Amino acid sequence: MIVYGVYVKLIDAIKHYSSIQLLIRSIVSTLFLGSFASIGYVYSIDTKVLPFRNEAGVLVLAFLALGVITALSVLDIIVQERMVIANMAEALKLEKTHSWIPKLFDQMLEKHTKYSFTRRLSYFYMGAGSSLIVSAGIAAESWTSFHGLVWHAICWAVAVALVSVYIYLFYKLSKKSELLVIKLTQGDQI
Repeated sequence: MIVYGVYVKLIDAIKHYSSIQLLIRSIVSTLFLGSFASIGYVYSIDTKVLPFRNEAGVLVLAFLALGVITALSVLDIIVQERMVIANMAEALKLEKTHSWIPKLFDQMLEKHTKYSFTRRLSYFYMGAGSSLIVSAGIAAESWTSFHGLVWHAICWAVAVALVSVYIYLFYKLSKKSELLVIKLTQGDQI
């Protein structure tokens, strides 16, 4: 009975960390949509009302939202996902050592690996962050529109470089998490 109680507590912990992940994704979605609404609002304000150019406000809003979204995504993909994987590992050990426990986590980990859940999750964060970087690039480009073609090229080169780095970092984060799941399905220690 103690083993089954531990197994149930592991399932409760997985549900708990998964609900935290859903809450984080909900906050990121709200922040992402709210940042675009605030960017639109800043562009709609008359330039004489603000003590700075509209484009400067858009740059600040976009990079603030990008920073918060990146921090929340790291919390989701690295911290919470590892807590879920660690609890799944312990539950899987109990399933393998006790034949009377239902085999839930073998199937869950197989689907997690087969459908590349973490990579799909990172696509969500990549899209949100890249969209904010592109909107910041558009704002920087319109801010420097009177400086000539060289500044246009510099703004877009920086925006493309930032998007590339952002996507690469999230690809690496998701790959690291996927390797943990693959190790777990092969029975290795994590």
